[in-house]
Amino acid sequence: MTSGPSDALPPVCAAELLSGRPVLLSERTRETFLAKLGSVFGRIKVLQSEESALRLALEEHPLAREDGGSAPAVFMFLSSAAKECAADSLSSMQSLETSLSQTWDWAEAREVAMNSPHCLRVMDHAAGTVEAAKRISLFQRILHMLLLEAPCAALHFPESQRLVSPDDFLANVPETQSYYPLLGLVNVRLFTIQGSRYAMLMDTLGMRVFGLPDLQCYCRGLDPYNLSSWLYSVALYVTGNSAAIRDGDTIGGLDNANWSLRYEESLVPPDRPVIAVHAGEHDALGK
Repeated sequence: MTSGPSDALPPVCAAELLSGRPVLLSERTRETFLAKLGSVFGRIKVLQSEESALRLALEEHPLAREDGGSAPAVFMFLSSAAKECAADSLSSMQSLETSLSQTWDWAEAREVAMNSPHCLRVMDHAAGTVEAAKRISLFQRILHMLLLEAPCAALHFPESQRLVSPDDFLANVPETQSYYPLLGLVNVRLFTIQGSRYAMLMDTLGMRVFGLPDLQCYCRGLDPYNLSSWLYSVALYVTGNSAAIRDGDTIGGLDNANWSLRYEESLVPPDRPVIAVHAGEHDALGK
């Protein structure tokens, strides 16, 4: 069984720069930012330019679409001070609370986020494109450049339910040897299963944004830290090789064991297709 494409487009790729005061892009900041983008990405077409909203197209970086055509990558930068964001405060707080419950590697995340009620939201408009790796690269490089011009207190990735320290994000420099392209865009979540002694479920969240399956592992007797690192590594592999993964394939797991891969539906929300990792003797389902 393989996972077919969904009729609904995946959600947009987004990140929120959280701050203690309203985030506005001054004319000078916009000019500097656009000049730096142009030096890296070539021709930039400005579609909208205001203090609270900036929309632009990277004319020299088209993304292939599912229908066989292509279109320039388009990015939107929207301040929470914009009038169109006025009705989003409740849903934004609920999203943030969910993400705080699944952010495990930043002890100060809650304190910082709760003192940062304003944000600058960065979105790409590439739903329906098929070049996941290219799309990820463009988004992360642009976000990295934006942070240098518009510092913030925290980065929130609502689609992956994760918060990241700006210092950690900036230390993850694109095109360096230690660079991890999915930082923030993909999160590994941990759930304990009631009624199942010692069992846990770990999954990735964020891959569906790029039209890719997330990973899911329902297991017992494995170290969560080691499994988390393994899932992050496999998620990166999937971004460039998802078409090569077939139902029933095996992959090298922890402790040199071979684990099987199955296309299934997610066990925890949001509902989505996943690649379920059946971890041999550690598989909680016994498959």
